[in-house]
Amino acid sequence: MQPLYKARQKGVTIIGFILFGGLAVLLVIEAARAYPALLEYYEIQRAVVYATQQANNPADIRKIFDNNAVINNISSVAGTDLESKRRGPGTWRRFPTPPG
Repeated sequence: MQPLYKARQKGVTIIGFILFGGLAVLLVIEAARAYPALLEYYEIQRAVVYATQQANNPADIRKIFDNNAVINNISSVAGTDLESKRRGPGTWRRFPTPPG
């Protein structure tokens, strides 16, 4: 039979609490590092969609994208980094060119 004081003890040990807290801190740090990159990714996607809706040819799409990039502080992609592909009659889709 266990002693009476052991039977009533419940909860997390200090080691478990420290390990869980450390894991939570690591997850928060990684999320904080990834957040700016995700924001810029979605800003680039919005700028590409806006440029393709407003322009009819590749030169205008690049110009509109560059203007939008200045306004939204997009620095990782420029209008010259985009390539044009025609999909359907009169529709232009723009995608960032992979590096290399």
